[in-house]
Amino acid sequence: MTTDLIADPSDLPKAIRWLQAKVLRQAAALDTLNRRVVSQRLVLRTLDELGRSLTAEEFRTARDRVTDEKLRDRIDEMLP
Repeated sequence: MTTDLIADPSDLPKAIRWLQAKVLRQAAALDTLNRRVVSQRLVLRTLDELGRSLTAEEFRTARDRVTDEKLRDRIDEMLP
């Protein structure tokens, strides 16, 4: 099978299965991300309803738990 066209029509079912598996993996990753965002929004709404935000110590602890270096840099950039 080539990258632009299917050279052999018998490769078509194999290509379809590969694409389907890719779509399912991406859907699962998106679902995981959506659940994480929903959880984070719930925490932020709860804190807002309690009339407070994260303390500096709570913020630093949460930021330090982020393992992705690029994301941690983005979080640092968002600080006032």
